[in-house]
Amino acid sequence: MGDHEATTGTATAIATVQRYSKGIAATVGALLTSGAFVLPDNVAPWVSLGMAALTAVATVAVPTTAGRQEQSSAGYPDALKSEPVDALG
Repeated sequence: MGDHEATTGTATAIATVQRYSKGIAATVGALLTSGAFVLPDNVAPWVSLGMAALTAVATVAVPTTAGRQEQSSAGYPDALKSEPVDALG
């Protein structure tokens, strides 16, 4: 039972990025869309429109990852205030 490996800093960083991946995709898209104002006036509206559409598609395409839920000793999420009397059902 004592053969568990410690979590590395890299694994923790990757888990954090995955947890916030939808927000990161939306933020990057919003920044790129807002940067279109530096383009010439005849192309800026079209580039902005394209970037906004790509931002929406990218945000939808990134999978939603739920935070890790702690499990109680019987295997139920800790959000349940009480465990059943008979854990076998």
